[in-house]
Amino acid sequence: MIKEDMESFFHISDGGIDVVYNGFDTAKYTSSLRRSLRGPLRKKLGINENDVVFLFVSYDLKKKGILPLVEAAKLLKAQAGNGFKILIVGGLPHSWLQKRVENFGLIDTFMFIGRSKSPEECYANSDVLVLPTYYDACSLVVFEAMACGLPSITTIYNGAAGIITNEKSGYIISHPPEPLELAEKMRTLMCNETRERMSREAVRSSKKYTNEKNHQDMIRIFHEVIHENTHPFASI
Repeated sequence: MIKEDMESFFHISDGGIDVVYNGFDTAKYTSSLRRSLRGPLRKKLGINENDVVFLFVSYDLKKKGILPLVEAAKLLKAQAGNGFKILIVGGLPHSWLQKRVENFGLIDTFMFIGRSKSPEECYANSDVLVLPTYYDACSLVVFEAMACGLPSITTIYNGAAGIITNEKSGYIISHPPEPLELAEKMRTLMCNETRERMSREAVRSSKKYTNEKNHQDMIRIFHEVIHENTHPFASI
């Protein structure tokens, strides 16, 4: 997404930009966390064992799509009942947002827990990452969540959508985020079989985006630039 933006705004020809995706800590974020850490947080929050937990991580709730998520949750509840929760980690709701959640009958569905010192615990106790963002250069939480086995739902205006294989490791929805489309994807991922299949693919896909790979790619590019600028005919 950022590559296409730069090509458009700065009139750079195709092939003039290398794309290096974020890397993440592969030792910290793994699918094994769901075996070792899953349970206590759900119990503390009153989440049933069979509830599907959609995780939303951001401090800037409005920019990252909290309003279409609330609208989608209202639609999903009308279709699927109460078998899901939405865990909001990071920012806390303003009064207008809390009022909307209450008016939609979602007070028991949305759980705003604020800042977490253990994001890996949040991933381990969730089932799907949902980030219907209006804009995000390349959201690191998508990488971390997928590594922990969470299929991700995000918009085409998230650079991290580039690592998602649509309908296999997650869903890429339109921009601006449409609540009905979002609710449909969330409902699809409430199916255990579908979610587990996409979870395995998410883990497999995430393994390509390590910190080591990120560093190697950056160093390679630096070496290429140095070589180009020290070549005796570089200025001709």
